[in-house]
Amino acid sequence: MTGEYGVTATGFVVKDFSAIKASMTERIREKYGDDVDLSDTTLAGQLLQVFAYELAAHWQVVESVYYSGYLNTSVNSNLDAIAVVQGIARKPATYAEGTVRFSRSTAGTQDYIIESGTKVSNVDGTLIFETVGEGTLVTGALYVDIPVVCTTAGSEGNVTSGIITTMIDTVSGIESVTNPDPTTEGTDAESDPMLRLRTRVPTSGSKATMVAMEQALAAITGVIEVLVTEDTEHHTVTCYVLGGEDAAINEVIAATRPCGIVASLARPNPVPVAVTTTVMKASTITAVEVSANIRAALESYFGGLEISGSVAYSDIIRAVANTNGVENVNALTATDGTTVLDALGETITVPTNGIATDGTHIITVV
Repeated sequence: MTGEYGVTATGFVVKDFSAIKASMTERIREKYGDDVDLSDTTLAGQLLQVFAYELAAHWQVVESVYYSGYLNTSVNSNLDAIAVVQGIARKPATYAEGTVRFSRSTAGTQDYIIESGTKVSNVDGTLIFETVGEGTLVTGALYVDIPVVCTTAGSEGNVTSGIITTMIDTVSGIESVTNPDPTTEGTDAESDPMLRLRTRVPTSGSKATMVAMEQALAAITGVIEVLVTEDTEHHTVTCYVLGGEDAAINEVIAATRPCGIVASLARPNPVPVAVTTTVMKASTITAVEVSANIRAALESYFGGLEISGSVAYSDIIRAVANTNGVENVNALTATDGTTVLDALGETITVPTNGIATDGTHIITVV
């Protein structure tokens, strides 16, 4: 396409509903005369609007197709298709792991076997965990701890202690179940920005630049976020890396740093952000469940922030409001100990060497 709309010298320009309606109106009058009644109350006018709407929707599709072919603008599976050309695949989501305690109120008079694959869950059954390997609550014992893994990949499987309390699979002799400690290690699939970063510069042929170092570090297993900064006055480079093993990271830094430049690993300083909120719950769910769901939602939100990324009040309230069981957010504030957020448009600025993290929240459910 050429001209005012479509593919132009400045990029792709969408022809929107108003422009389509105006050009169709002009063509109709050229063909049939100016006395054609195209007002909203006439059949011709209504058909004109229907056709203009459908064409506008088509233009939106064409625009998305256009941008899906470029590294900087493609998203989701379209970005995956571009990355694979470079031999790069998106890091998949990982499964949360932890330990579940199977208990009795009185000591058993026999051994009770908990088979591998026994399923347990949170109260509403939205997160299911399976035991990894067989376990036995032996005679005379009150409980046995058995490793579990979440059946759903992603950070949503990272729950605080006391959330896994429902036995999906009944086990003879076992009266209750809980997780004494939080479940961890669940991560979401690699974000578009991180995948885009790794795809932008071919790994095999690029070193000694900040982008090349960021790309190489981002490819390390377990690495979630990367930020590389340089001090040109003192000729040093600092690599802020979240996740991953120190040894693997230092090896990559040594292999990609510029000659004669001191490059070092630094872990971003956590900036805990505490949220205080009062919400109204739905009648079909308990206050305990809603509180747990909100904590999980906040953990997921903060877990997805980038190094030095700011914290927006609007993002926090959106995370809480969209939580399962929340009907209304009556009040909400957030603070890092210095800045207090209590209105839309406000943000907490995080320093370059920091990353906002899940703080100690106060959640009231009414």
